[in-house]
Amino acid sequence: MASSYFFVSHKQALQPELCNALIAYYDKAPVHCHLGKIQEGDSFRGKGQKRLSSCSLEITNNQSNRLVGRKLRTELENVINKTKVLDSLGLGPGKRRFRRFTLRKYSPEDRPGVGWHIDATEAAIIIFLGDPGSFEGGTLRFGQDENTQRVVNTENQEKGTMIVFEGCNVYHSVDDVTKGARYAAVLFLNRHVARKCTVEKAKVLKEKKTTNNKKRKK
Repeated sequence: MASSYFFVSHKQALQPELCNALIAYYDKAPVHCHLGKIQEGDSFRGKGQKRLSSCSLEITNNQSNRLVGRKLRTELENVINKTKVLDSLGLGPGKRRFRRFTLRKYSPEDRPGVGWHIDATEAAIIIFLGDPGSFEGGTLRFGQDENTQRVVNTENQEKGTMIVFEGCNVYHSVDDVTKGARYAAVLFLNRHVARKCTVEKAKVLKEKKTTNNKKRKK
């Protein structure tokens, strides 16, 4: 079955040094900084069932600068922009809006993998941060209606390789990691829609706000 979604792979998008810095940031962040336990692909867990640990961490300049002395969100965005991969998908400068920058870690001790799911964004980016030999399992799968169409095996998850795909239109999953730890940066973005607000409309809104403020004072 032919795929009807965009999928682009770009090798060596990130240099090893930046990959290592992102991993160090994840490992140094306190557990309470991790995002919520309910994540993509999680099925409902009833009373008495094991709650999986959070494996997701937001990438922010303030926190990364405090922990590793670098503004990693800005660095990561600059590197992605230089690859021009997003431009080729019609998501060039001024046409895209990043929603979230996150780091993910899958390991047998915490959260081994993630089930089939789609993202609530038009595009998603996955960047592999570790060496393929540092973990076992963790195969990345893509498909539609949970039928695998494309597979990125462990040996092909080379450090610094970036994958861009249509997050809201393709199911994807990560097989359980059985040994070691699999680190990845996961970013979400949408097409940028300019606000339609003319000068005249802005003027009317301002006058209306002023009128409302006067009424409140009375």
